[in-house]
Amino acid sequence: MKRLLLPVCVFFIALGVIFPSVFHWVKPNITLLLSAIMFSLGFLYKKSQIKSISNNYIKLILMCILKFIVGTVLAILISNIFKLDINSGVALVVLAAVPSAMSASAMSCAVGANFIINIFCTDFMMLICPLVTPLLIMLATKNVIDIGYISMLKSLVLMFLMPILMGVFFKEKILRKVDLSRIMNLVILASIGVLVGFIASSSKNEISDFSVMIFAVPLYILIMYIIGFSLSKVIKLSHEDSIAIANEFAMIDCALAVFIIVTFMSINTGLSIIIATIYQNVICILAPVAIKIIEKIKYNAPEVI
Repeated sequence: MKRLLLPVCVFFIALGVIFPSVFHWVKPNITLLLSAIMFSLGFLYKKSQIKSISNNYIKLILMCILKFIVGTVLAILISNIFKLDINSGVALVVLAAVPSAMSASAMSCAVGANFIINIFCTDFMMLICPLVTPLLIMLATKNVIDIGYISMLKSLVLMFLMPILMGVFFKEKILRKVDLSRIMNLVILASIGVLVGFIASSSKNEISDFSVMIFAVPLYILIMYIIGFSLSKVIKLSHEDSIAIANEFAMIDCALAVFIIVTFMSINTGLSIIIATIYQNVICILAPVAIKIIEKIKYNAPEVI
């Protein structure tokens, strides 16, 4: 699955740009696709993965808080460095101030990391998001917004927790002796591809527009990935757990960002969203490969006496 993810995303992005009408059916069925991903993740969980949470839950909570703070500060710095206009700057801050949600869990599963950590982090961040996200956006952009706490919790339960718990239930109680892991991996792979293709088809005209955001957004995602991975190593998490935290830092819940921007702000940020969606997948797919190559080079390097 790891080897297939990047070519599948590239294929669906190209398909969305060339034949956007292919994805017209996706918009009313986005919730179904997201639920399919979460159900598959629940079905693929392993009991051994839960030990990472029970042994490191305080560290993970700290990492969640740092993700919000570091991401927002970095977004402000990059906005100033690239001298982004007000719309682009606000969009980047919003992208930084929302949880990674389902995107990080799906990515970690796709690249073989411990996605259970992402599920724990998402649960925690979604609980504090209605309080923390408006505060960070207000401090960074002076835009006062109010995200309904009850509606956010309802979305968390219906779109995230329920499908995962159903997946766990089916695996443990109903289909205990049936190995459907390959099918579930294909469901995740296809769902990610379709969602990326849909976003590409929806922003076909904006993709061709040159913008400094083409450089600013990927730089933000790459730096956040490096920070997340490095901090995980500092607190001595395993390699698989570190990749999961790196995905948690780098991946962005573009759907939640769009909801905040459309509902509470009158700014045009379609280009920011499509760039983030494409590049976060590319970076988070290629980064674990790059890390393995670097580690092999270090391991095989001759010792200096």
